[in-house]
Amino acid sequence: HHYTPAGGLLEVREAIAKFHQEKDGVPYTADQVFIANGSKLVLYDLLQILLNPGDEEIVPSPYWVSYEEQIRLTGAKAVLAQTDA
Repeated sequence: HHYTPAGGLLEVREAIAKFHQEKDGVPYTADQVFIANGSKLVLYDLLQILLNPGDEEIVPSPYWVSYEEQIRLTGAKAVLAQTDA
């Protein structure tokens, strides 16, 4: 038994890229497709990539319980923007 690649199987990524290329008319490639098991880890990874210590990230409130903590773990600060629920 082997695990699949972290970003998803190449054949699946190619099929997704082709689907969206035909649907949207934009030339996507398999290298632009990342498959993940749930969005929580992907959001955390993106925050780690995009935010720097001291940055401020606007978060619509109410929000999912993990958002503020994920931002804090990057060294950035969550700035809550109250919205109508």
